[in-house]
Amino acid sequence: MKRGWEKTVQSLMFDSNNIMTQWLIGIFVRFSISKDDLINCAGVGRRTLFN
Repeated sequence: MKRGWEKTVQSLMFDSNNIMTQWLIGIFVRFSISKDDLINCAGVGRRTLFN
């Protein structure tokens, strides 16, 4: 059973003619990537402090 947002993302992916949709997906992807980078930086910082 898919969660609501997964269904939304899938239907947005299929609606690739919609420029606004592509723009939102771009922002979402960039936000996810930068969040991962922040988590990685925090993890590295913590490891360095406690070694």
